[in-house]
Amino acid sequence: MRAEDARERMLLGSMAGPVTLAGPCPHCGHAVLVVTGSQPRPSADDRAFEAVATTVCCGHVAGKLREERSTIFGAREDMEVLNGRARVYG
Repeated sequence: MRAEDARERMLLGSMAGPVTLAGPCPHCGHAVLVVTGSQPRPSADDRAFEAVATTVCCGHVAGKLREERSTIFGAREDMEVLNGRARVYG
């Protein structure tokens, strides 16, 4: 696994694996809507990570996934530290 893929999976957290949602796929009508997350980014309020939700059955974008996490400095700072920028607080 490439380092950037591993970082993306860390940022995605539970959004990386298949997430089953209620109802059928809005694009192809498959009975069970299952999506995966990709392209994680901090949310506008900096309290969560958001990712593009792509359907497993037909590969269409179905919206976005949001996962709130406990963080001291915010989602944006967590992402920058995971991408290699070292910070010293003192």
